[in-house]
Amino acid sequence: MTPSDETNATSELSGTPAEPRHAAEPLELLMATTALAGTSADDDADGQLALRNLERRRAEKRRKKRIKIIVACALVVGLIAVVVGQRILAGMAPEEEHVPETAVVERTDFQNVISASGALKAGSTVIVTPEVDGIIEDVRVSEGQEVKEGDLLFTLKNDSLDKAVRDAGQEVQSAQQGLASAQDSVSSAEAARDDAWCRYNQAWSEADQAHKEWEYLSKNYDKLHTKWQNQKNIAEGKKKTSIEPVAPEAPDRPTSPDDDAHKSEWNTYRSQKADYDKLYAKYVENKAAWDAYQAALPKEDEPQPAGEEPTYPEAPDDVSLVSAIDSARDGVTSASMTLQKAKEAYDEAVATADKRKVKAPSSGNVVAVGAKVGAAVGGAAGGTSDTSSAVPLVQISDVNKMTVNIEVNEIDILSIEKGLWAKVTFSALPDVELDAQVQEVATVATGASGEADGDGGGIVTFHVGLVIPHPDPALRPGMTASVKIYTVDIKDALVVPATALTEGEDGTTVEVVTDEETLATETRPVKVGARNASEAVIEEGLSEGDTLLLVGGAAAEEFADASSEELG
Repeated sequence: MTPSDETNATSELSGTPAEPRHAAEPLELLMATTALAGTSADDDADGQLALRNLERRRAEKRRKKRIKIIVACALVVGLIAVVVGQRILAGMAPEEEHVPETAVVERTDFQNVISASGALKAGSTVIVTPEVDGIIEDVRVSEGQEVKEGDLLFTLKNDSLDKAVRDAGQEVQSAQQGLASAQDSVSSAEAARDDAWCRYNQAWSEADQAHKEWEYLSKNYDKLHTKWQNQKNIAEGKKKTSIEPVAPEAPDRPTSPDDDAHKSEWNTYRSQKADYDKLYAKYVENKAAWDAYQAALPKEDEPQPAGEEPTYPEAPDDVSLVSAIDSARDGVTSASMTLQKAKEAYDEAVATADKRKVKAPSSGNVVAVGAKVGAAVGGAAGGTSDTSSAVPLVQISDVNKMTVNIEVNEIDILSIEKGLWAKVTFSALPDVELDAQVQEVATVATGASGEADGDGGGIVTFHVGLVIPHPDPALRPGMTASVKIYTVDIKDALVVPATALTEGEDGTTVEVVTDEETLATETRPVKVGARNASEAVIEEGLSEGDTLLLVGGAAAEEFADASSEELG
């Protein structure tokens, strides 16, 4: 077949008019022909070869072009067949009736849950290290044992700490004695001041009394002395000599009438007795005058002149007395400070010595024990073994309070705060579900997942730590834990699908179905409380049992129009 025949065949297949046989040749062919015509006979062979090569390239181009046209035509025909077939099948199938989707307002519990997963960890792990050096003398725990905070783990021996306690105790006693002495000095200084002022006040009172008497005598001496002299003169005028006589003593009576001696005595007696009687009578007569004299005598001594004016005593040097007290009190302050420091040093020495009793800093299970009796700890000398191995002296892990660390994306992290409760499940224990509580929420992003070439296009995540207060005994650190954090939990709320809400300039509205048959609706504004991706809580605007249109008001109108046409 010639090239012209091939061209015509292709034209018939494609439906296009055939190219004329003597169509204009390409410019390169014309130029080659012209060049051949102008060459000599020696160049005929080279010209014929170039012409054949040109024809071959041209034929190859036409062949490729025909193949492309055939493939394109086949694709168009196939596409037309598919479209026509679909239309035929669509015409044969019955037309479906479009019914808008609705939902009924229900009262139920509303929750918003954020899910993530992480690894289970022990609540805390503590490696116990003594704070003082010494030789281990007693180990009280073993691996696997459960301990409480404050339980004794092991004890150390350290003689230097005992000596420090004794020395500190002696310093306390010495400081107490110094304080007692200083307090006695204060008491003595205060007593000296009180005594000085007491003696001064007493002397001043006496001087003041004497001064008052002196003033009185100075002003009234003449009057007082005249009065006293007048009383004395009156008494002198009434004074009489009146001396009570002494009665004579009667002699013994004579034993016989012839006793002349006794007779003489009796005669003398009788004479004396007669004189006495006279004198006594006179005495009795003058006794009244004597009594009047005694009564008339002045009752006070003779007034004396005032003399020199009494002087008042000088007050004590109170500045010196107070200064002595202040100085003594300063001594008490200094002694108190010395005692306080001594007590603090003693308490510190006791506390340091008490650290030889190494106790559990927290509750948990003993997972490792490297402490051996007789081993030296720290810089202590004299130990029989070395504890500087890879095994810690005592290691305690708290498996009674386990934690889960998860990563939450930057959108959900805004809803998480400390104290929220969560549910945790475990791949290894499918029947176990435990409560957990959020105890820490990172404020700085911990990383981004899915970043490409460092362009920052990944999802930013934040660390959230939860604690499981009552873990199951079967749990083991390292297990995979799935966490559901309940950010919102509202009981007995009016809940609607989120697709029923329409946000507009006037707020949030819903389409409430007023006719169940035609699905006619009315637009009603509502107040939305909490919401999640699929549901929302309605606080105002709806009642339980209301029917809402989910596809919008336009779909309801179309459905209503279609129903009217069918009824008509």
